[in-house]
Amino acid sequence: MGYARAFTRSVLAAYLFVLLWLVLFKFSADPLSVIATYQARSLNLIPFADSGLSDMRDNFLAFFVLGLLFGINDRSRGFVRKVALVTLLSLAIEGLQYAFAIGATDITDVMMNSLGGTAGLALTDLAHKYLGHGNAARILDLVVTAFVAALLLVFLWLRTFVFQVRY
Repeated sequence: MGYARAFTRSVLAAYLFVLLWLVLFKFSADPLSVIATYQARSLNLIPFADSGLSDMRDNFLAFFVLGLLFGINDRSRGFVRKVALVTLLSLAIEGLQYAFAIGATDITDVMMNSLGGTAGLALTDLAHKYLGHGNAARILDLVVTAFVAALLLVFLWLRTFVFQVRY
């Protein structure tokens, strides 16, 4: 595996880690205390009920980036199969929130996550279709991945040194 491939896979893994840390553990430095003390379980199966635009936007954007990274890292699967995987990941995350009673389980979140992931996958597939599998596509993949990596580093720096999360 080349350095570029290792880099894109590492950034995808880091992004998944941060995404799970955000959704499941609310950026807490002590995830076990979140599970032990949060104990707020709710289930909303009515789409767009009690969903604010900012929550829907945030869910869309978080999974849009995941879709981009997943599309960059997995060119072997078909589009529909990749969308199904993103949707299953979203369902799994929402299910874990409900099982551990660490937040609101909401069908709108699943819908917006899936829509964002689909948009990211579609953009990646479209770029690969028009750029082919040559150097231009590889360079674009690396630029997008490096940008996401930089955002992750800034985010983690801000979380560590600027925004203190208390639970």
